[in-house]
Amino acid sequence: MSRLNDLRFESEVIDASSSSFRDQSNEEWFKLRMKIKPEALKGIAEGDSWFDYPPAWVSDISLGDLINQLNMRSKINLLRVAKAGDTLENMTFGTNPLVNSPQLVKALALIDKYEPDFFLFSGVGNDVAGPNGFKFEPFLHHSRSQLSTIHLKEDYLDFMTNKVFYEMFEFLIKEVISAKSDIKIFLHGYGYPTPDGRAVIEIGDYEFIGPWFEPALRRKGISQAEGKVIAKRLIDSLNEMLKDLSDKYPNNVYHIDLRTIIKDGDWENELHLSAQGFKKVADEMERTILEAFGV
Repeated sequence: MSRLNDLRFESEVIDASSSSFRDQSNEEWFKLRMKIKPEALKGIAEGDSWFDYPPAWVSDISLGDLINQLNMRSKINLLRVAKAGDTLENMTFGTNPLVNSPQLVKALALIDKYEPDFFLFSGVGNDVAGPNGFKFEPFLHHSRSQLSTIHLKEDYLDFMTNKVFYEMFEFLIKEVISAKSDIKIFLHGYGYPTPDGRAVIEIGDYEFIGPWFEPALRRKGISQAEGKVIAKRLIDSLNEMLKDLSDKYPNNVYHIDLRTIIKDGDWENELHLSAQGFKKVADEMERTILEAFGV
């Protein structure tokens, strides 16, 4: 079997081994949990691969992915509307509505149907960290440029975070609130990644699903250490923007700050945590959600 076929085979194994477990966060299981734990807070989880990460089941089948870990808690019942690799733009506005409706349309229909207590969202990672670093690269100056000491295009970061991404998040917030005025919305801003070139699957010299940061740094002549400083600045900017939104909508929006929760050793690759790392995130999300409801 060639190395490329090895990659495809391993990807298929991950999909096959995790699909039945992943189904435990679908609508049928959600309704079953409503009967098993009727007092649990009901939520809709929309998002990217942080909410839809099959490899987590392979690394620790007892924990699984983040949404499953939250569903294992007695006071939380989540219905997953998430797709790995999805972007904030597609989830909110839709980038190809002729093919698939945005996740938000599906989420709003489920909010109308089940009247959940809260809405949990994960997004924007794929708008910044696309395959092979091509979405990350526009944020970077070349290492030979004298325009920035850390090789980050600060004006571009500010425009993308506080104009483009802010507009999308606010659109999502308004749509969700219009569907249920008293719903609580929880937004997180990830943690500080290490742009070291780790992909989800690596066999020899071949990489599959990632990396997302290191190739852009390499093309710009930027070191990994410098790249980590840049990634930290991006994550700080995102979290500051989410905090601004929570301040603007204090009755509905809550910012879950994971920056001090996630440590370097929690990352399984450039973009995702290990199952144990996601457990730390699940603990913090549960704490924040229950605290918001006074439970």
